[in-house]
Amino acid sequence: MSLPSETSLGLGRNALIPHRDVFAHFLKSMGLSDNIAIIQRTRIDDDEDILYDMPHPVYAVIVVVPQGTFERSPEVNHWFWFREPEPGEEIKRFEQTIDNARGLYAFFHAFANSPLQQCCDTGSTLDFFLTRSHEDQQYFLQSNERLRESYAEAIRLGRDEFNRIIPYSGPESRYLCFFKKTVDDTKLWLWDSDPDRILLAEGLDETTIGEPGCCKFESLQCIRQIVHGDAVRVAGGPEMILCLADEYGEIEELKANRDKDIRMKGVIVDDEAGLPRERRRPQKKRQGDRLESGRERT
Repeated sequence: MSLPSETSLGLGRNALIPHRDVFAHFLKSMGLSDNIAIIQRTRIDDDEDILYDMPHPVYAVIVVVPQGTFERSPEVNHWFWFREPEPGEEIKRFEQTIDNARGLYAFFHAFANSPLQQCCDTGSTLDFFLTRSHEDQQYFLQSNERLRESYAEAIRLGRDEFNRIIPYSGPESRYLCFFKKTVDDTKLWLWDSDPDRILLAEGLDETTIGEPGCCKFESLQCIRQIVHGDAVRVAGGPEMILCLADEYGEIEELKANRDKDIRMKGVIVDDEAGLPRERRRPQKKRQGDRLESGRERT
């Protein structure tokens, strides 16, 4: 039995609206762990003390800005700059997805390249995605029916709950996705939907070992300079700032168990993001709530 298409749902070929509830519905329907908090912020500039008023560590930050905000890639001051990955700095790249949807590109580049891949429900769409080869993952993003159905449902939520549709033929917003590859990674990565490439932030203090996630110390300063820089401010400010945080420390616990295995058994697990998924602890359930100052989470 085939699943309904976007057209049969009356949606045509449309894009996700940049709203936290729409993205949360989409990511949770695909099986992202309930232990991952999905938090929308109105701003992350210097007046916001985000070190203490939100869960950490944050392993991915998805920022939506108006199309045409930057002529090329985002620019920051002389302390930070971006460059292409060098040989040996392996990163997964995906060249195609459903309708070239940038929201899908942004999430899956962060998911496949960060510790977030340790936080999905067994048997879910995301779990199935992780079991595929890179070639099959490319095909999955183009044609998987479960992914297509979840995507269509999220578009329908945006239409029904927020009375907003972004036509596929229209100018979809520009997506920037910042992420860390490992729990202790000092390198900040950026996926830029236009011109559609992955960059690495340079100028961060590489001696800061174990910088926890994207929203602390120099990584946070680098993101702030882009999100609240002149180019974005002139364009009207960011449309969405979405943080994916390991609220209950699930990923760090997996890493601690992995390190313990190495010490006790001398066994090195070939998985830089953490332990195999079967070592995940049980999901913790919680009721949704709302944070102050325009910040929400599931």
